[in-house]
Amino acid sequence: MQCSRDCLPALLTLVAAYAAGCATQPGRNAAESGADAHIAAQVQTALRADRSLYARHIVVTVDRGVVHLDGIVWSDEAQRRAQDDAASVPGVISVKSYLEVTPGGIAGIR
Repeated sequence: MQCSRDCLPALLTLVAAYAAGCATQPGRNAAESGADAHIAAQVQTALRADRSLYARHIVVTVDRGVVHLDGIVWSDEAQRRAQDDAASVPGVISVKSYLEVTPGGIAGIR
């Protein structure tokens, strides 16, 4: 599909409006940062307390109560458990999982 010269200004305006909208999200204040750090610590504790889950390869970050889980788990069940454990922590608004399932783990050792 080819764009004529007439549609280029409209496309640039759309891109600029999108970029401006993304850039206007306010930064976190000290209270929000502290609350997020507290939630992250509680989520890490919940993950490590779950004896059926090997959580050493899970990285937890929190932004305004939204938990982000990154890393590696050994099964789909472990991925679900990690999400459930994180969601059970007070103050968590939602959980976004970016966990990669690697069956058998590293050399099959848990």
